[in-house]
Amino acid sequence: MRLQPLCDVTGGQGGKTDESKGGPKGRPISASSNDRPAYGVEMVLVMYGSVGNRKPRMRVTKYDVKDGYTAPEQPGGTDGNGEVKSISASWMHPDVVDAVIACAKDAYRKEDRELARTLLEPYYGRCAGPAMQR
Repeated sequence: MRLQPLCDVTGGQGGKTDESKGGPKGRPISASSNDRPAYGVEMVLVMYGSVGNRKPRMRVTKYDVKDGYTAPEQPGGTDGNGEVKSISASWMHPDVVDAVIACAKDAYRKEDRELARTLLEPYYGRCAGPAMQR
């Protein structure tokens, strides 16, 4: 079955995304404000009598929170065309069969019986054939 005549893979006109404002800073506001400061603590503990030159240490880092960054608007791409690729035996993959059945159901509900039949025919032949009757 040739899929190309059944597929419209042309891309639409590229759009653009709107500017997205960064979110407001959360709490604590800063390490130097009256609010409770934020700290990161890293500790390395060494067991008594362990082998090696490791020494215990502790590092404390103050953190200030800031508003989120604003993402600028972005233009859409103009290279949006898809393509149909045919790979041997991949058409019997369960995910592909699910997609074909969903498309055939949609065509049938829209009373396009010919498209539904065209989509399902190769699968019916394969599933009803000798390989499936073992």
